[in-house]
Amino acid sequence: MISIINRENVRVLKNLHPGLYWASLISLICAVLPFTYSLVSFEWKYKLLGVLFLTPFIITILISYAAVKLFKYIPNLSRALSFALNIFVILFIQICLGLLFFYILMLADLDAKCNQIKHYKLALSNIDLSNTFHFPREIPKGAKNVKLKAGVAYWSGEDLYLKFDTNKEYIDKELKKYNFIKICDYSKCRDGSINWHNYYDNDIVTTDFTFYVLGDRMYSGSSKHYAPCHYGIGVNYDTNQILYYYENSD
Repeated sequence: MISIINRENVRVLKNLHPGLYWASLISLICAVLPFTYSLVSFEWKYKLLGVLFLTPFIITILISYAAVKLFKYIPNLSRALSFALNIFVILFIQICLGLLFFYILMLADLDAKCNQIKHYKLALSNIDLSNTFHFPREIPKGAKNVKLKAGVAYWSGEDLYLKFDTNKEYIDKELKKYNFIKICDYSKCRDGSINWHNYYDNDIVTTDFTFYVLGDRMYSGSSKHYAPCHYGIGVNYDTNQILYYYENSD
């Protein structure tokens, strides 16, 4: 690739194919900007995917290189064909598909960040406050064994769970703040035939919890689509763990 982008080839490209020269510069800018942003801002597992933004630029360089080599044999055809190919690469692959890919990466990166305890406030800020008003604005000092799970990318609904070890005094203080519409234990609240509650329980175990429900509603976008939305506070039977939860599968 370095041998292709040498001074002589660039000079020939600029003099004989000025359209391709400027197209290559535009492609370079369109490649470097999202790649640099990915490298600086994204989580490590998405930084590497940022390299894909450089691929269209490499394609345009290869097309331009071929045009330079073919110019002395078929000057008009090489100029027209290579320019059309590069425009297609830039407009369709690099801009249209590139923007879509960048948007998906941003959502995935946001989702990854929001599952980290250090980004708890970011998770809160990306979910409707009307459903997370009961969550603490920041993780309380002295909280132990903190677990956070958030889904904010909107391709499979959104949810937020915050669980940590605390004491009965803190739990009683939290419960006194609200009027709950119902109180139920895990087995009754999770009866799918009644409430469709999920109560995420992978690395956040809730089987020994009592749930103090603040909101529990069903709504439909059509006659064939139903989505539950519920939120509240869970407390384990020993009253030394608290869970703030919000689930919306729509």
